Amino acid sequence: MVSKMNSIKIIKRDGREKSLNPARIRYAIDSASLEVGKYNENDTLGVDIAEYIEDYLEDNHIECIGVEEVQDLVIERLKVE
Repeated sequence: MVSKMNSIKIIKRDGREKSLNPARIRYAIDSASLEVGKYNENDTLGVDIAEYIEDYLEDNHIECIGVEEVQDLVIERLKVE
């Protein structure tokens, strides 16, 4: 599957629209894991969730999504991990 993540836009909390960056999703998950003492440098949780979100957005032909909706997808995925 050819990634279309660069064409997917995210609406930030302040209303700005930017290109969605899966690396930022991975970083946020890894940072949160570190903060709660669950971080393992060999852990692929951030990568797995970022890939899940990328697949979800592409499979559902979503071209623009709010940051809160991305958060909801992360939380949904964390519940099954």
